[in-house]
Amino acid sequence: RYIAGINPEIPYALLAFQPHFHMADLPRVPARWAGDAEAAARSAGLRNVRIGNLHLLVRRELPGVPASVPQAPEDGSRLSGQSLV
Repeated sequence: RYIAGINPEIPYALLAFQPHFHMADLPRVPARWAGDAEAAARSAGLRNVRIGNLHLLVRRELPGVPASVPQAPEDGSRLSGQSLV
């Protein structure tokens, strides 16, 4: 609400977390959490909200994201040979 109160058109990007290096013991971000955060930002009045790093999300389904977009394997292994382009 604070950001929307300044200007609801301010870009707001939510980025998925990649467990790596010293924080490898932390879980990947579930797509549901990212979707809930996006919905909360929009309900707070922000209009220019996006979820970045979609390929890092652990998801069963994420509305609006085509199935062709690669996603992080749930076992924590890295994607190899896949591109979002």
